[in-house]
Amino acid sequence: MRHRSLFIVFVFLFLFVCCRDKISKQTDCNCYEGFKNQKEFYITDVTKVFKEINTISFHCAKVIQGTASITDDSGNESCKTNYDIECISEKSYTLKLTEKFLYWKEEFRYADITQEGAQLEFFDDIKADKDAIYKVNLDEGKFEISCVN
Repeated sequence: MRHRSLFIVFVFLFLFVCCRDKISKQTDCNCYEGFKNQKEFYITDVTKVFKEINTISFHCAKVIQGTASITDDSGNESCKTNYDIECISEKSYTLKLTEKFLYWKEEFRYADITQEGAQLEFFDDIKADKDAIYKVNLDEGKFEISCVN
């Protein structure tokens, strides 16, 4: 039964990755209302703007979240959040990152990494995977970016 659960999760993830390329940008994708109105939003197609320091260009994405229950071979059950893109905006936006922006991804859970090291990792990640999905949180004076896929 455990192997079947893992197999189902892998099939879901495979379909998610394969279907990701078929999502085209849309003019009517209402996923970004601006920094003053929206404290949390999702971005993809992220690139660094080389003319300006710590500025990124991105397209916002409307994302649907789902939760999957995963059981490993030892019988330990855990939940994993899955993200599916409903649409990607056709319009490109720019965002100036603060000097102290925070970046987090799952691999950091087991690593001893500094804030500066995490920021450098973010710029490496956006170069390596243009289609990655990131959650941006601007709540309460914080500036956090998390890789969600």
